[in-house]
Amino acid sequence: MLDEKTESFAETVKRLEEEGERRLIEQSDKLTAEWQDERRALITRYRHEIKRRMEQLRDDLRRRWKRDLRLNVDEERVGRLGQLERIQSELKQLERIFKDNAIVIDRCAANSQLQVAAGALRRAVDASQRTAFADELAVLRQVAHHFPMLEPVVASIDEETAYRGVETTLELVDRFVAVKEQVRRTSMVPEDGGLISHAVSATMSTLLVRKEGYAAGSDVEAVLARTEYLLRQNDLDNAARELNQLTGWPKSLARDWIQAARQRLEILQALEVVEAQSYLAALQLS
Repeated sequence: MLDEKTESFAETVKRLEEEGERRLIEQSDKLTAEWQDERRALITRYRHEIKRRMEQLRDDLRRRWKRDLRLNVDEERVGRLGQLERIQSELKQLERIFKDNAIVIDRCAANSQLQVAAGALRRAVDASQRTAFADELAVLRQVAHHFPMLEPVVASIDEETAYRGVETTLELVDRFVAVKEQVRRTSMVPEDGGLISHAVSATMSTLLVRKEGYAAGSDVEAVLARTEYLLRQNDLDNAARELNQLTGWPKSLARDWIQAARQRLEILQALEVVEAQSYLAALQLS
């Protein structure tokens, strides 16, 4: 019976791995196709613009050439030499323009990929419920190779967290309600306290005055009040910092919540860096 369950579990894991690999390949192929389409479109537009400029230059040169033919022999010879120098200079300028445009096209395509990958990860993290984002992270890591400054930022995102997803802000707020009561019940338990200390603390905690708002003080009630206030202000970062000030048994009971909040904050901070880099690159290309 155990062997059958083990075999069934192994088949399930294998099927999930194959499905994850297939989704990653599909996502990568889709982004690659979008990038290729955009790159071809950009190349076509730049080629048309260069062709138009060259045709305009050709027409201008023809007009200048006809005008110079009406000059006397000496002036014509001097004029032709000067014209040839101008032509050579303008052709070199066109070559530089073409090379610069090719570089701009590649940078535009890379930045477009970065925006698409970051947007997909942002949607997964901001979903209404915990959502895995391993596929989105894998695509973002591929794109980050074009941006050396972003590679360590993206690499810092934990893969295990990506497969599990992170708790939403609303889930963290709801979870804090339960954590708050657990912490409050152990607020008077010494670090080496036993069952009796826990029982006494649980009883005495019901007699404590509940603090609200951004309360002053370093006691457990004040820390809980400030944390709750900051969560209501949508300030998860400072809320986690506040709760991290707890010590002893209250800190132990709050540790899982603090870790969950930090995981979400780390993802959001990495995303903000990626989005800022994408915005800066877009400004440089405009």
